[in-house]
Amino acid sequence: MKMANEKLGKNRFSAGSALILTVVLTTLLAAVGVVFVMMARVDKIATSAISENRELNFAVETVIAKISQELALDVPHKPVCCPGQEYYDYPDPCNTWLASLEPDVERDPDDPEDDIYYWRQISDVTGYLAWSGFATRYVKVDPPGSRKVILEYPKIYLDINGELDGGNDMDDGMLGGVLGGELRGQLADADGDGIADAKWIPLDNIRTSKGKTIYAAIRIIDNQAMENVNIAGTFDPNSIIRERIDGSSQMQINLAGLARFGDDVDEIHAARCDTSDDPNDPNNRNNWNTFQNKMVWRIESPASGYLPFDISDELELRYRYCITSRAQTRLESLWNWTVGLDAPIKNEPYGGSVGTLEDWQKSVTDPYDPNYYRRHLLTTYNIDRIIAPDSRKMININRETTTVEELEELYRSLQSSIDPYLAPPIRRQIERRFAQLAVNIIDFADRDDIDNDGFLDPDCVTTFVDPCVSGITYYGFEAQPFITEIGMKCRPGDIYCAVELYNPFSERINLSDFEIELIYDDSNSTGDVLTVSFGSGDRIDPNSYFVVANRLSEFDIYRGRGVRVMQDRRLRFFGYWQPPGGRKPPVVGGPDRQPPTLTTRPVGDGILFLKRRVGAGEWIYVDRQVVDPNWAPRDDERYFGRDDRGWHVIYQTLAEDVVSSYGSLGVRNDVDPAELTGHNFSFYLPNPIKPPYRTMEPQPYTKLLTVGDVSRILTIGHGTEPNSTIGEKLWEIGQLWEIDKNEEYRVRLNLQDPNHRDVFQYLTVFDPSTDKINNDGDANTDENDRSEWKVPGRININTAPWYVIAQLPWMTEPIAQAIVAYRDKLRLLDTTGASPVLVADYEFRTIATGSLIPLREEPGFASIGELNFVVGGADNKYSIQQCALDGIDLLGFPDLTTDRLRPGDGVVDDFEERDIIFSRISNLVTVRSDVFTAYILVRIGTDGPQKRVIAILDRSDVYSGKDKVRLVALHYVPDPR
Repeated sequence: MKMANEKLGKNRFSAGSALILTVVLTTLLAAVGVVFVMMARVDKIATSAISENRELNFAVETVIAKISQELALDVPHKPVCCPGQEYYDYPDPCNTWLASLEPDVERDPDDPEDDIYYWRQISDVTGYLAWSGFATRYVKVDPPGSRKVILEYPKIYLDINGELDGGNDMDDGMLGGVLGGELRGQLADADGDGIADAKWIPLDNIRTSKGKTIYAAIRIIDNQAMENVNIAGTFDPNSIIRERIDGSSQMQINLAGLARFGDDVDEIHAARCDTSDDPNDPNNRNNWNTFQNKMVWRIESPASGYLPFDISDELELRYRYCITSRAQTRLESLWNWTVGLDAPIKNEPYGGSVGTLEDWQKSVTDPYDPNYYRRHLLTTYNIDRIIAPDSRKMININRETTTVEELEELYRSLQSSIDPYLAPPIRRQIERRFAQLAVNIIDFADRDDIDNDGFLDPDCVTTFVDPCVSGITYYGFEAQPFITEIGMKCRPGDIYCAVELYNPFSERINLSDFEIELIYDDSNSTGDVLTVSFGSGDRIDPNSYFVVANRLSEFDIYRGRGVRVMQDRRLRFFGYWQPPGGRKPPVVGGPDRQPPTLTTRPVGDGILFLKRRVGAGEWIYVDRQVVDPNWAPRDDERYFGRDDRGWHVIYQTLAEDVVSSYGSLGVRNDVDPAELTGHNFSFYLPNPIKPPYRTMEPQPYTKLLTVGDVSRILTIGHGTEPNSTIGEKLWEIGQLWEIDKNEEYRVRLNLQDPNHRDVFQYLTVFDPSTDKINNDGDANTDENDRSEWKVPGRININTAPWYVIAQLPWMTEPIAQAIVAYRDKLRLLDTTGASPVLVADYEFRTIATGSLIPLREEPGFASIGELNFVVGGADNKYSIQQCALDGIDLLGFPDLTTDRLRPGDGVVDDFEERDIIFSRISNLVTVRSDVFTAYILVRIGTDGPQKRVIAILDRSDVYSGKDKVRLVALHYVPDPR
C-alpha cells in the first residue's frame, strides 16, 4: 500500500504536466483577450453607427430647416428676389428651390427616338449649384456615359482640391438650343426611382465628428400640381345639376379622368364619406352639397363620419416617385388598377432587369401610353390661400360692403394690380375704370335693406369721390326700375300718355327717390321741363310693374299681382303740345316766347328721363327714352315696348306692340327679338339676377359664381348729365360693336388687356370665411381667422402637367396643352396627325398671340388672368377663347346667360363667349401653393452611410418671418429589397 501511494504521487508531479498546464492557461488567456478586443471593437462599431445615424438625422434636419426657410421667405410679401415675381410658384430662377414635377420633351421632328427629355428645373435649395456654375435648368434626364439610370448608391467624385467634380461642360450637351453646354455637376437620384433628378451638393458648415463632409441630393415638388383625391369628383358636361358644371366647386375637377378601367370615382367617394348610400339624398353624407360643406371646406377637421385619405396614403403616393412600396394602403386597395397592385407600376428603382430609362420617360410624360403612371398626379393633401401679393387677404367681391373704408380698400387693391411703371396717362385711364368697377361691384353684391323693411334703403347708390382728381364722382349701378312701355291716345285737343316702369330685380323699390322728367326737344316748345314725382308710399314690387298715366281711365292696365298705378296730369310726352281741335296752350316762359303752332304731329322728340336721388339735392339720370313724334297717333292709340328679358331691359329701344292694339301695360311685353338691334352686351345686372339655364329651371343668384365673371360687371355708370345713362352709353358702343367686336372693351373689363391681368391676384369669390363653416374646428369662423383663408384642392397652372389641367371643368386637352406651352414658352405641336404640325411658338409671347400690348415674356403665370392670353395658334381648338371664334351663339352652359325666347342670349362671339372657359375655371386654379413634398438623400462623405427620407411641408400658416413651416410628415425610405 505504501509502495502504491508513492507511485501515484510520483506520477502526479511529472515534468510534462506543468508544460501542458502552461499551454492551456496561455490559450485561455489569449481567447479571453481576443474576446475582449472583439467586444471592444464591436462596441466601437456600434457607437460609430449610432453616431453616424445621428449625424445623418441631423443632416436631414438641417436640410428641412433650410427648405422651411426658403418656403417662408417665398410667402407673398415685399419681394426679396425678382421684383414683382415673388407671388407665384413656378420652377424658375426666382424659385430655385422648386423642381419640375415631370420632365419636358424636346421633340425631334424626324425620329421620336431622338427626343430629348429634360428637367426644366431641379432644386437648388442652398444655392450651391448656382454658386458653382452647375446647371439647374434644362437638365437632361439621360446621364452621361453608357449607364442610363442612377444606382441606389452611386459614387461621388471629388476633384484634386477635394471639391465636387463638376464634370466636363460638354458632357452629353448639345451645341445649341436651351440644352446646350450644360455644366452638369454630379447627377443624383433624390427621390429614389433610379432616374437622375437632382445633383449632389455639400452641406455648408456641417461636418461629422470625424470631420467628414455630408453630401445631399434634394428634390422639392408641388402638391398643388396634382388632383386631390379627398376633394375632386366627376365632371359631366351633360349634367342638369347646375352645381356640378358651373365651375363653382373643386368637386368639379374631374378625378374620373385619372381613373383606369376597372376603377371609378364612386368607390373613392363612398370611402371618403364612409357610406355607399344615394349621393342625391340630402340626408346622406355623400350628398354633393353636404360633402362640400362637411368635408371639402373642413379638410383640416372633417365632420363626424367622413374619412379622408390620410398621410399614410400620401406617403405611399409620394414613395420614390412613381414607384410603389410593398405596402397596400386604403387608396391603393380601392383603386387597384390605377395606383394599386394591378397598376402598371414598379416596386423597385429603374435599372438592371426592372425597366429602362426609355420606359420611364414615356410612362411619366405620355398620357396616351397604356403604361402611363397616375400616381404622381394624385395627392391627398394640397392647399393654397386667398392671399394677395402684399400678404393681405384677397378682396371677396361677393362680400357685402357697408363702409367707405371697405370701398377704398377695394379700389386700392385694384390700383395695386396696375403696373407701377405704366405711363401716367394710361395709368390714369385704368384707375378711372377701376373706380367705376369698384362701385359697381359693391352695388352688385350689397343687399341695401339694412332696416329689413323689405325695400331698398333710400340713397343706396354707392358714391365714390375720385381720390386722385377732385370734382370727379363715380356712381354705382344699383337695382332700379326701367321704362319698358309707353302708350299714347290722341283725341281732338287732348293727348293721353302712359309710362310703364318695370323692376327686374328681386327687391322692392321705394320710388320716393325717383322722378320722371319730360323734355320736348323742339325750338317752338315753351322750354318747360315737366317733372312727375313719387310719394313715400309709391313702390314697385320685385319683377313687377308700376304704371303712371295722366288719365288712368283712358288705358287698359293689367292689374295683376303687384302692379301699381298712379295718375299725374303733368305726364305729357311732347310738352304742352296737343292735337289739333283743342284750345291752344298758353304762352309759358319769357316775353319773347310765342305760342307753338298746332300741328297734326309734334315736330320734335319727346324725351323721358328717369332720375334718382343720390344725395342732398343731387340727382343722376338712370334711364332715358326718346319718344318719336311719328308715333303720335291720329285719333287712335299706339303702344311701344322694350324687350324686358333680363339684361335686355337696359337698352333704350322700343318696338311697337302689334299683337295687342290695347298694349300690355302691367304685363311682360311680347316683343320679337328680331325687331330689336343693338342688344350687344350681356352682363350681370345688380344683385340679384335670375339667368335661366339650358335644361334647368331659373334660379335666383345673388352672387358671382366665379371670380372670372367679374368681367360681366360693367365699367361704366350713370352720371348727372341727361345723356349719361348706362343705356345710352351701351347703345352708342353697341353700334360700334356691330362693326368692330373689340369695342366692347369700353363697357367692361377686357381680360385680354395685359394691364388687367393682375386683378386676379387681389380679387376672389372663393372665400371660406363666408361659408359659416368652422374649417379647422377651433370654433372660430370669422374672416380674421387665417385658417379661413385656406382653399384645398385647386390646381396650380404653373406646375401641373397638361393632363391634370385638362381635368378642369369645360377644359379640353388641346387648350390644356396650349396652356402648358404658353407657360413654358415652348413650341405647340399638334401631334394628332401622321406627323407633328407646329400650331404656335410661344418663345415670344407677344408675337405668337398677336397682342398689340407687350406681354410679360418671363415663363410661368404671374396671375391666373394670364390664361386669357393663350390665344395664338393656327388652330382655334388650342385657343382658350375658342367659344368666340365659331360664329355661333353659345347655347347654355358653360355660358350662364340665355333669354326666355331662345336657348342662347342672342349675341354671337362677344366678350362673354370669349372669356367663358376662363370664367368657369377661375375659381379652381391658382398660381401658387402652400404644400410641398421634399425628397432628401444625405450621405456621410463620398462613400459613407446614407439615408433617404420624404418630407411633407405645409406653409399655409406662414405670414411673416416669425411663423414656422409645419412638418406634416417625415418618413424614412428604406433601401429596396
